[in-house]
Amino acid sequence: TYNESEYDTVQKGTFIIGLSSIEDLLTEKEGKQVVKIQKFYFNKGRADITPKIQIELDKVVDAVKRFPQLKLSIESHTNSKGSRKSNSQLSQRRADAIKSYLTKNGLSSSNITSVGLGEDNLINKCADGVYCLEFLHNQNERTNIVVANFEEL
Repeated sequence: TYNESEYDTVQKGTFIIGLSSIEDLLTEKEGKQVVKIQKFYFNKGRADITPKIQIELDKVVDAVKRFPQLKLSIESHTNSKGSRKSNSQLSQRRADAIKSYLTKNGLSSSNITSVGLGEDNLINKCADGVYCLEFLHNQNERTNIVVANFEEL
């Protein structure tokens, strides 16, 4: 039961309901729709999911739980330091580690692919043999959580 004064308070009150549209959770990067998260870095030469990375990946988990129809492609890139082969392997380990974290936190592995792109898609001119400042190398080291089925949504 309720009393009339409580009813009036509810009727006049303003309530914020946590609704969001899919567009609120996505942004465009490199010509693709990706889950909106802050850029994070793995430790050099490592694929461990650190607490800072967990914070960002938890945003991905939340987005997919809100919109379970999302299919993700985890695209991990390295800079050009090291050999092409080792960078390819490292980026694949990183993408796989992210997929593992997401599935351990309730997402379906059948809706997630992981792709290690190594140094194949540099976003600047810091290729092998080119001198670059560290911050420029860091621009190339990135992971995008791409919504693979965006056109179907």
